[in-house]
Amino acid sequence: MPFIIAFLIVSMVHPIIRGLKKLMKTDHGIVSFLVMLIVYGLVGTGLFALVFNLVFWVRDGFVAFAAFYETTLSPAMMQAWENLSAFVGQFSGDWVEGVVTMQDALTGASQTLVTTLSQRGAGAVASFTGGLANFIISFIVTIMLSFFISIQYDKVVGFIRAQLPDKVQRNLSEIKEIFRTAVLRYLMATLKLMAITFAILTAGLLVLRVQNAVLIAVGIAVLDALPVFGTGTILIPWAVIEIIRGNFSMALGLIILYAIILITRNILEPKIVGDNLGLNPIVALMSIYLGFRLFGVFGMIMMPILTQIVLELQKRGKFRLFREHEKSGS
Repeated sequence: MPFIIAFLIVSMVHPIIRGLKKLMKTDHGIVSFLVMLIVYGLVGTGLFALVFNLVFWVRDGFVAFAAFYETTLSPAMMQAWENLSAFVGQFSGDWVEGVVTMQDALTGASQTLVTTLSQRGAGAVASFTGGLANFIISFIVTIMLSFFISIQYDKVVGFIRAQLPDKVQRNLSEIKEIFRTAVLRYLMATLKLMAITFAILTAGLLVLRVQNAVLIAVGIAVLDALPVFGTGTILIPWAVIEIIRGNFSMALGLIILYAIILITRNILEPKIVGDNLGLNPIVALMSIYLGFRLFGVFGMIMMPILTQIVLELQKRGKFRLFREHEKSGS
């Protein structure tokens, strides 16, 4: 994996190295070394800052969650139970006793849950910190490999090409072109979906009179574009907190907003991805689902792109995977 990652990084940077070499008319090794040094200096600094802040943000988050429970959630739950007890108190004593028993059970369960989450969260952060050693070793090996590969890039590419069948070698440049185009088109589709999500979120949050609605909408829209995450990651816990606080109208508004975004994305995503990649919406939806079933969230991104590559190669006559449907005149 370090070799594959290093090779992909160098492949993206190599056009810059080639251009600077022609411009500066100097040794290829010196240019490669300087370019890779700058790239990894920027990437390393950004990655270190991201991981460093993420670890402390998660740790503080678990601590803040426990404090939030003590200062906000627990009093809100007690107030809700008192209101419920006052309402039930109008009826028989058995009802009151049942409510008290239920209250004690749920309060104990919630306290246990908060304690368990805090402990496991702290343990997960500690495990993640311990796993940084393996990551750092792999990262260092990747850096070293990328420096060597950048200096001998043409030899490495030539060796890899020599291992491929002749037919694949002849089609490699076309596959590379199709892949680059497909990736750019997929990114455009993602940006369109982000824009739609942002517009719905902004309108919904403004209607709900949320402060800093535009900034919150931007953050959730960006989160929604990432694998695994989605608008529900923010809106559902937010709605639950509002319910506990007794702000039912706000909670209902957030749930309706989430439902609108979920339905809109499920309807438009196959259409937008299909149009940008040149796929029929049926094929786009099938490829997204198949990618998820086979390779998880990452497959949802890659399978439509791979499908586009296969269809384009079929269209160019590179192979015959399926028979084309001939439209009848009737």
